[in-house]
Amino acid sequence: MAERHNQSQHGSIEQVEISSCGLNSNPLIAKGKYPSVIACNITNGRMPRVNTIKDSEMQQLAEYFGVDYRKDFLNL
Repeated sequence: MAERHNQSQHGSIEQVEISSCGLNSNPLIAKGKYPSVIACNITNGRMPRVNTIKDSEMQQLAEYFGVDYRKDFLNL
């Protein structure tokens, strides 16, 4: 996860809230599917690190967090 934070003059960083927005300036659009790893650390023990697989493999292997117009769902 990556979040914006402030560093004090002394170099310390206060606790930072983690959100699904990350470094985006706006919330995610509530339409479509997103890899669950951008929202939280959900894993089934077989899910590879996101930065080590190709987009085509991600669609086959990764768990997805998405929004349907009428209901939220988590596809495992």
